[in-house]
Amino acid sequence: MSVAQFSAQELGTFGAILAKQKIMSEPIAYAYIRWLAKKNAEAWNDRYSDTIARVSDEELSKAFAQALRDASLQTETDFGPLGYNISGTPVDARKELAELERRARSWQEASQREQERATENAVAYNDAGQQRVFSAAEIRRRCLEAGKQRVIFAVFGVNESDSQTDYFGGRRVREVVIGFGKGKRENFRQLRKAAASFPPTAHLGLGKKESIEHRETWSMGGGNYLGYSRYAGWKVRSEAVEYISDGEQYELFEPLQR
Repeated sequence: MSVAQFSAQELGTFGAILAKQKIMSEPIAYAYIRWLAKKNAEAWNDRYSDTIARVSDEELSKAFAQALRDASLQTETDFGPLGYNISGTPVDARKELAELERRARSWQEASQREQERATENAVAYNDAGQQRVFSAAEIRRRCLEAGKQRVIFAVFGVNESDSQTDYFGGRRVREVVIGFGKGKRENFRQLRKAAASFPPTAHLGLGKKESIEHRETWSMGGGNYLGYSRYAGWKVRSEAVEYISDGEQYELFEPLQR
């Protein structure tokens, strides 16, 4: 089996994750990656005719300190697999290393996903910043005072479907009240008119193509909405005013108040 040589950066990153997540103290984490560097050099020397020197203490100490200071290195730097590239260790030590790798990698993947979600969430505010927030009771009052029966929402979602696991769904990132409508039933013309007034959904406004009107009223369907995707990007929908959830807070697009 081939042996891969460890770099100071990947060992430093691994040690920094162990320390920052309080799996080990900093001195013990450093001693541990120093031991890994030694065992990696031994594995290389045992496997191949040539020999390599292990990562020097100076390089390792510098990489460890840098990774401790720079959270992005902990999140973005790949490491390992470590257990396959060391030699002369008891079974229990290998099991311990495998568990430490698993915990460090799980934290790294969760951190990367958190950063991705933050980036995805920020897109929802690109064309319209945060609006004033009102209670459900205030939204209902304004709707009824306007002589309307439906509240029209612009909703931004992120598609989180995974075809490999047969999961289809999305995450709602932002929901903004952009208008009020008449009647008990859905009226796509009213949805389009409200969409045209809100910059992020202006592309769904009056005069746009018919195929963006969706009537998914079957079981497990997405209901009635205006948009290009059920799960991703902006869509516009409405809800009868009496069904607006108590206790919720809603952004309200300010031009409605002019």
